Amino acid sequence: MIDTWLKNDLKRIFDTYAIAVFIDESGEAEFLLHTVEKHYTVYRTDSEIEELHIKYLIEREQPSAKKYLIYTRTPKDKLKFIREYCETNGCLEIRYLQNYIKDHVHQTLNLNINLPKADLITAAKVSIGKDKSYWFDVCHKGATEIFDLKKELLPFIHDPVAFELEKYDAGLRETFYRKLNDLLGQEFIAKPAQTLATEIVKAILDGLAYGKPHAIFDAVYANWLDSVSYKNSFANYLSHYKLPPDLDINTVNLAHPFHSVDEKWLKVIGENIHNKTVLADYLHKITGRMQSKPVQALGISFWKEVKILLEFDANGIGYLSSFVECVEFYSKHFYLLDSAIRHLYGEFLHKKELLQPFQEHYKQLISIFLDKWFKYFNGYQEQQTGIL
Repeated sequence: MIDTWLKNDLKRIFDTYAIAVFIDESGEAEFLLHTVEKHYTVYRTDSEIEELHIKYLIEREQPSAKKYLIYTRTPKDKLKFIREYCETNGCLEIRYLQNYIKDHVHQTLNLNINLPKADLITAAKVSIGKDKSYWFDVCHKGATEIFDLKKELLPFIHDPVAFELEKYDAGLRETFYRKLNDLLGQEFIAKPAQTLATEIVKAILDGLAYGKPHAIFDAVYANWLDSVSYKNSFANYLSHYKLPPDLDINTVNLAHPFHSVDEKWLKVIGENIHNKTVLADYLHKITGRMQSKPVQALGISFWKEVKILLEFDANGIGYLSSFVECVEFYSKHFYLLDSAIRHLYGEFLHKKELLQPFQEHYKQLISIFLDKWFKYFNGYQEQQTGIL
């Protein structure tokens, strides 16, 4: 938002005059020039010779419809050839950038902001393109809100090299990387962007594996899998990730992306397929998996079929007393079981050790049903081919 403040301050001058002098004694506000270069002809000067040259260039073009912005770090009382522009046109002086920021935050929000100078300038750089809600958060939550890591982390880990080339200047990038190291709980050491991105992704996946949620990492993970632009980079990171050797499969986050953990869960369920106590716990996990948006985005859909097999109530079969009732029971209930086992065959055809307990369970259920079906099959008539 500091770009908006600068544009408004300059507009007040340019509404009346064609020339404005921007004095930035510390040089800390120079980063703002790129936000106005499309609107004005910008000249920079730091010496008397350069001042004279700029004065010549401007006056050579008079009369002109252009708007000229002269940027200098020279104090106003030491200017020579462009001093008259300060007096006859307009001048914006920023002696201390941190004071300029504080004053405008107070004018905009009627709030006082208390941050160290470095954090305040960093916050100003990040505020470019944002609205006043950004400064509202910084004022109330402090330096932790300077970077919206829930948003900034995703483009960074997706393509850290492009991020480094396109996002922020060198000083701001270092501050951003320091924040990332703080997030990881480690000391800042200069390292390649890709290395830092890999560490961030490992922390995200470790959090899922150990079932220790981190608000920022969980948000990044969910947004990652929900993003059309960034989703394709996730599979590459996941393929290089190794699950911790001390992993407890019972504490893994229900939104996890690990197919091998799903298979371990299936193995336990298969071994306890008739143990209601164990199944009750895993049915809770299955429901969580089915409802998880990241899991849906990963295309992990077989848990629905597992749940159908585990929750199927065969008691109703015992009450069937006619072929018509058998047909109705199949078309309303049992067909779901058939569809579920076929889906699991397709998913785990080459994992017979996982599939077998579910296959046996299905065979027991279909056997009970077929006993009834064939008991009343004499009620079938040839014109009922659709039933078969």
